[in-house]
Amino acid sequence: MSLNARDWRRHFRATLHRWRVYPLLRAMDRPAFDTYSDESLTLQEALSFFASTPELTPAFLKEISPSLVRLLYRMFRMGDDVTAFLLARALGDLLEDRGLEEEAASSLLLAGRCSRVLRFHTEGHFLLERARRCAQRVHPNHPLLIETYNLLGLICHFTGRLNEAESLYNRSIDLLERCPSQDLLHYTGRTQARLHGMRLTNLLDLCLVKARAQTGALRAAEIARARNLQIQIGADAAGEPMVLGLNEANEGEILLVEGRGEEARELLQGCICHYSTDDPAASHALPPMHRLLAFAAAELGDMGEAYTHCREGLKHSLLYA
Repeated sequence: MSLNARDWRRHFRATLHRWRVYPLLRAMDRPAFDTYSDESLTLQEALSFFASTPELTPAFLKEISPSLVRLLYRMFRMGDDVTAFLLARALGDLLEDRGLEEEAASSLLLAGRCSRVLRFHTEGHFLLERARRCAQRVHPNHPLLIETYNLLGLICHFTGRLNEAESLYNRSIDLLERCPSQDLLHYTGRTQARLHGMRLTNLLDLCLVKARAQTGALRAAEIARARNLQIQIGADAAGEPMVLGLNEANEGEILLVEGRGEEARELLQGCICHYSTDDPAASHALPPMHRLLAFAAAELGDMGEAYTHCREGLKHSLLYA
């Protein structure tokens, strides 16, 4: 096999072009048996070759690693998430062993993202901590830390470590607000307004989880925090359809926590009809809106409507998985 990095980059680019003709595999469409596409096998064989060839220089690996990570992300998006997780972790091990800290952080971050989606929470936390250490060895405020802290926060959030999750969310938001826009676009491919609105929504959701567990003044304080965050998210929603969808769902959830179920149902029913399944904001708006409408209907005693929205919410969650 060639030891020329340009040859490999051309090979990976051609593989990515072939892969792009395939439709993305949603959760409901994935086959029940284990099969690999030719492109997936190409990627597995390439990584095996790199790991077993000690004469490959760090400069070679540094040049080809962005192409590999792009292909792994494509593999993850196409539904082969377990293989993407295993290969991203193996690539991160290889790059870290060769002293390529930034490239290792990027690959381990992808492995952590895959493991969170797969609900491998312990493994995900371990990989994301490794990604954090690699990124911090490059720079204490490296842009990759923005997503690393956010994913660590999500893992803590879903495993019930709420105070730790809040601290991690705040660190992610603080870095995001201080990161130059060109660096943010280079490392994440997203605008600051979109990322800021999505990160604040995670923090808002955390406030509402805490509010549900509290009573009296403590509950009111958490709801007030959520209201303040909602104002900030609304400012980020201008020109960002995904943030707008989250903003509308957030408002309905705040009303539910406040005990205003009828108002929440009326608001969400008015908002949900504005979205089609192909709308840019639909993936962030329809699943939570249906979930919240099901909750509101159940609280109001309409179990038939609750079932309908549960079914629709599940259908859209699978569609956008």
